[in-house]
Amino acid sequence: MNLINLQRHLEEQNWLEADKETRYLLLQMSGRENDLQQRLRILDIESLPLENFQEINMLWLKYSQERFGFSVQYQICKDIGLNPSNWKNAYHSNPDLVTEQYRSFEYRIGWRDNNNNWLLGHKNCEGHFPRVWVFYGEPNINREVLSLLSLVQESELTKFSIDNIS
Repeated sequence: MNLINLQRHLEEQNWLEADKETRYLLLQMSGRENDLQQRLRILDIESLPLENFQEINMLWLKYSQERFGFSVQYQICKDIGLNPSNWKNAYHSNPDLVTEQYRSFEYRIGWRDNNNNWLLGHKNCEGHFPRVWVFYGEPNINREVLSLLSLVQESELTKFSIDNIS
């Protein structure tokens, strides 16, 4: 997997372009780069190569001084009581609670404003990027987001250090 464009955008702190490149890389990893909707399905997410996912996350962490990245988003979810690794079970037992927690997550990382509108511009909120999938899912909860963040625990990204990135 070629990460040169992603690394360049991140080095330049061009977060929006890095976000687009991250989306493209994830689609490419899943074999869906030519999909007209450019959408990752849960099935695609669950089959992403974890090593490549880790590399993408580590680049985001390194060049954002640990403000952005999948593992940052994962930790924010955990901090508000939403465990991405167990969201399916939690949603089936208490959908209203998971929906409320997910909304709190979106507000905290700047994906939505206080009027529940999507925010499209650059926000400097911790965890705001990458947001490659944010506009998909059902109105109350974005299953693709939580599935993607569940890969953080699966790949044990929380145990890695940005010092390991060359």
